[in-house]
Amino acid sequence: KATWQLVEPLNDVKPPPLTNHSMSVYKNKVYVFGGVYNNEKVSNDLWVFDAINDTWTQVTTTGDIPPPVNEHSSCVADDRMYVYGGNDFQGIIYSSLYVLDLQTLEWSLLQSSAEKSGPSIKSLSWEATRTTMLIVILTISKHMNHSMARKLELWFMNWT
Repeated sequence: KATWQLVEPLNDVKPPPLTNHSMSVYKNKVYVFGGVYNNEKVSNDLWVFDAINDTWTQVTTTGDIPPPVNEHSSCVADDRMYVYGGNDFQGIIYSSLYVLDLQTLEWSLLQSSAEKSGPSIKSLSWEATRTTMLIVILTISKHMNHSMARKLELWFMNWT
């Protein structure tokens, strides 16, 4: 029978209260990106929880760092964490795709797009394999309520 257990970090470091962030697991670590601190500030911080050592670390990254976003999605494929979409809490809706190399902690921008008062992404799902990432998006706004699926060939960075 499975049970839940509260894990207190062994160091005194931990993220402040956070909502609308993304979490991805890679090699016994949980990567927490973006979100909203205390319902006030949209973040592009990266926090990492080491499940072996029970410690939090706020990680410094380099490269094309994504803007502060919330209501986005992330997933890991191979040694990379992909971050898609989100918004800035001020009416800009992103459909940008960033990738973080989890070995070097360097960001790259794969696709950039933003729209003022664009459709709100209410649900986003990823399915990743070694060569392909399937992205299923459900968008809801005053004028549309539909879902779409796009496929990204990871080796060639081509959308279909």
